[in-house]
Amino acid sequence: MPQGNSARGIQELVLGHFREDLVALDLQENRFSIIPNLPLARINEFLANRGQHDSALAAALQEHGLLEKTIHIRGELGSHINEGLFETRWDTPFIEFSRAEPLLLWKAAHTLWRVGLTLKSKGYAGVIKLLQNTQPGPQTAHTASYLQRLMAHLNRVFILDFSNNKCLAYSLALCVLARRVGLDARLIIGVRTRPFSSHAWVEFNGAVVNDDPELRQKLAVILEL
Repeated sequence: MPQGNSARGIQELVLGHFREDLVALDLQENRFSIIPNLPLARINEFLANRGQHDSALAAALQEHGLLEKTIHIRGELGSHINEGLFETRWDTPFIEFSRAEPLLLWKAAHTLWRVGLTLKSKGYAGVIKLLQNTQPGPQTAHTASYLQRLMAHLNRVFILDFSNNKCLAYSLALCVLARRVGLDARLIIGVRTRPFSSHAWVEFNGAVVNDDPELRQKLAVILEL
């Protein structure tokens, strides 16, 4: 995966590869583009040569307005085994948790409101900035089970979500809530093509916590924060 796909190195563009298709996310324009039928080796050679020696690929990127941004990406795209059926319908995860804490409900609602404003006004660039600006809480005794508690409260207030991207709003809010209490939750964005779909989820200690545990096998990860 290019260094530009990590939280600290992001500038303008991140890339992913699903089967034989190149997927580009322009962070400034908040727009996905797909260039089909591109073998991974060809893309990585293009990146290594900074856009030289492949005029056809350069022309395809230029047509999407991505050439100048692509040639500044360092590193290479990794290979993924993209198998299995991805269910495009999404709902909040089922959590068995009955006791509600008023303060935690308020924190979940406020975070969700802030996330909604960010997605509406700033898109993916705002997502990155919000996570970068989230002050991590002190190391505490909170464990992965506390994530279940956070999700239970987020579920209760999620009816207030006003974004047009439910899975991203939920996962971003959960990630922010978790980091504030010292849990190193990671926000993951994955993509697929034919038909195109993007999806967001949260991982903790390398495991998916709010969705299908096999998502990395079904989608190509384009962004990890």
